[in-house]
Amino acid sequence: MPEQTNPQPQAGPGDPSKLVSARMVKVYIIALALVILAELIGFVRWTPIEKITILLVPFVHTIWLSVIFAPQLAGRWVKVYNLSDSAWAAGIILTATYPLMARYGTLVGPNVPKLLKAGIALVLQEAGNNWGAILIALPIGVLLGLRREVIGACYSVAREPNLSLIADIYGLESPEGRGVVGTYVTGTVLGTAFFSILGSVFALTAPAIFHPLALAMAMGIGSASMMTAGAATLAEAIPAYKDQILAFAAASNLITGVTGLYASWLVGLPFAEWVYKVLGKRQEGVDKVFSLTQKQVRPKIKLGWTFFHLVLISILTLIGNWVAVKVPPWVALPGMSLLFAICVIGVLLARFVPVYVPTIAYIGTLALVITLPGMPFSKEILAAVGKVNFLALATPIIAFTSLSIAKDIDAFRRQGWRIVVAALITLFAVFFSAVLIAEVVLRIQGFPR
Repeated sequence: MPEQTNPQPQAGPGDPSKLVSARMVKVYIIALALVILAELIGFVRWTPIEKITILLVPFVHTIWLSVIFAPQLAGRWVKVYNLSDSAWAAGIILTATYPLMARYGTLVGPNVPKLLKAGIALVLQEAGNNWGAILIALPIGVLLGLRREVIGACYSVAREPNLSLIADIYGLESPEGRGVVGTYVTGTVLGTAFFSILGSVFALTAPAIFHPLALAMAMGIGSASMMTAGAATLAEAIPAYKDQILAFAAASNLITGVTGLYASWLVGLPFAEWVYKVLGKRQEGVDKVFSLTQKQVRPKIKLGWTFFHLVLISILTLIGNWVAVKVPPWVALPGMSLLFAICVIGVLLARFVPVYVPTIAYIGTLALVITLPGMPFSKEILAAVGKVNFLALATPIIAFTSLSIAKDIDAFRRQGWRIVVAALITLFAVFFSAVLIAEVVLRIQGFPR
């Protein structure tokens, strides 16, 4: 299965060969403003009920700032960006995730001995990413009145790879396509805040009911932003496990990123179709045939385009890191350069190695290997990349994602409240089923609490 990506935006009107265009400059300037504003606002804590604190990490602020000034809302009067800018921003999201994936790899590497000890739990809890959503959320979606939209909405957390999978098999104009778009937009708009709340609430259950590492593993659902929000909240609430929580969540997210698309393709969608039939639903004249033998085309990676934007994203990160943790860019530059180099090598491997492996898998694995205990210069590498805050790496990603929301707002409105409820239930079902599996396995292993 190829790496599913948003199409790369054209660099200039009518001339895709240009790296620099007026639209590119505009979007980056807006993204930079969002990054700086978000980091200046910083963490926001709200305690509506005693002992339950909702933590909004800085990058969440890019969402409400972008949505407020979307062309369909306040952007009607204060024109900040348009729908073409929104579409362009969507094309940069995947590349923007590469440095963050490298940083996550450096969190996993030093903790590999602990990860191996909990390895079975780490692998088995991934099953919750499909069966939990399908067995819990899909029937509820049907009860809410959704028809075949429920298959797209409730078979996964509906991030970019899942969106592309549904587009390939059913088409986004199909009922299944409308469902996956609804969950995608809901997750994009509400997902980070939702997982921050989950982290805050479930932190109260640790370690008496759920092990902190079981909660951490369950945060790795294949979404960098949701995982970061949830893991950051857990880490803040359970500081004794901070590094382990971040490492286990990152490892889980990495595994999901590598295996999740294949699991959804080979198991998730067929299972969702079967459950839908068991619930007594008719096929309703479906003319799309789901075949596991569809020919898949390996995408071409534009190396110059990718490396150019990796440089710009690195600059955004250094500025955001400066504002967030007061580390000057020249101090963080060695660490950022190492992350950049890991990304470049990962992209080259994905481009030229005959056997296809997703780019993020190469990047995350390479970062993990070079930071394993005992590897040459691993301590020096960790010291350098430690100057680059992992949340500061996430903020540019969410800035671009937030700008991309505008192009989907109309589709989001058409879905109504049912798709929003079904989407949130899906997110919760994936998380909770993974927690249960991880907790049971950790208890069987006698993992220390």
